[in-house]
Amino acid sequence: MVRMKNRWLLFEVIFEDDKILPLPKPEKGSTSGGKKNDKIDTDHFNDNDPSGNDAGFTIITSRQFSSSSTYLTTREINHALRDSVCHNFGDVGIGWVIGSLSVKYFSPFTNHGILRVSREYYHIVWGALSFINEVRGRSCLFRVIHLSGTIKKCQLAAIELDREQILTRRTMAESRGTLIRRVLLHRLIFD
Repeated sequence: MVRMKNRWLLFEVIFEDDKILPLPKPEKGSTSGGKKNDKIDTDHFNDNDPSGNDAGFTIITSRQFSSSSTYLTTREINHALRDSVCHNFGDVGIGWVIGSLSVKYFSPFTNHGILRVSREYYHIVWGALSFINEVRGRSCLFRVIHLSGTIKKCQLAAIELDREQILTRRTMAESRGTLIRRVLLHRLIFD
C-alpha cells in the first residue's frame, strides 16, 4: 500500500471592500443538524445538458443557503480555485491537481481556510490561489499563510494566528476604552 503525501495550505481571504458581512443564516425549514433530515428540493434540475444525460442534474437541499447570501463557502472557494488552475495552468494543470485538491475547512467568520493538495503539485495550487482576484463578484486577495506536511501543524498555525489577532484587537479596544474614559473625564471636569 502506498501512502499519499499531501501538503496542507492555510490561507486567508482578504476582501478589497473590507466590509463586515452578516453571519450566515440557513433558509427556513432547514434542520439544526443538517445531516439526515434535510428535505430535498427536487424542483431545481439542470436541464441545460445538451446531451440529454441525467447525470447533469443537481439536487438542492434546504440546508444550503440562499444564493443571495454574501459570505463564502468551501464549495465556492473550491470552484474558484479549480477555475483558476484550469485558466492559468490549462488542462494539464487541472489534471495534476484534481485528484488531490480539496478545501477541508473554511470559516466565513475569520476568512481563513485549510486546503489539501498532493505534495508534487502544491506550487501549482499556491500559484492559482495567488491569481484569484474575484469571488462571487467581490474583489479579493488570497494569501497563503502557512504550508505544512500535516493538517495538525496547519491547525496549530491557524490557532496561533487567531490568538495574535485576538490580542491585537483586545489592545486596540483597551486603548479606545482608555481614550473614551479620558474624553468623558475631561467633559465631566470642564463642563
